[in-house]
Amino acid sequence: STNQVDLQWQDATPRAIGTLVHRYLQHIGESGIQQWSVEAVRQLEPQMKQALLGLGVPLNQAPAAADKVRLALQMVLQDDKAGLFLSSRHPFHACEYPITFNTSVGPKNLQIDRVYTTSQGTTWVVDYKTSMPEPGQDLDGFLNQQTEQYQAQLSLYQRALRSAGFSKVKTALYFPLIARWHEVG
Repeated sequence: STNQVDLQWQDATPRAIGTLVHRYLQHIGESGIQQWSVEAVRQLEPQMKQALLGLGVPLNQAPAAADKVRLALQMVLQDDKAGLFLSSRHPFHACEYPITFNTSVGPKNLQIDRVYTTSQGTTWVVDYKTSMPEPGQDLDGFLNQQTEQYQAQLSLYQRALRSAGFSKVKTALYFPLIARWHEVG
């Protein structure tokens, strides 16, 4: 039925926005956030639109979706916390960091959105989530719900890094659409 097709299209857009925001955060993290400006992001909007179309966003939704990606990245660039964790000045930092971890059921290949080690020796695992509070949902309720949902995944990342020799490992969720950092655990 047509309703089903509409639903699939609607599902494609948030997923595509999430994918594209992740991609740009990877570029920003690899080149160092200090190389980026709000104006530079604004000029990327036509490319964002093309990328979103390539990710299956319908033509009539692409401008609004590109707008959402641009706004998210501009908020990230103005967020002090993002300025810290996306800096290329850390002794160790990586985006989309691949790590293999031996679990009781065999090896698991993981990919971590952002990992960095501070000069004090703390290693942070940052997992990007492009979800937002529902209308009427308060921020604390939203953050608690997200923590519950992703706690197991974050603790797996934490164990993987520890087994790879990182000593002090902390985890956080970062919500680029609302420029919110949330330490977990």
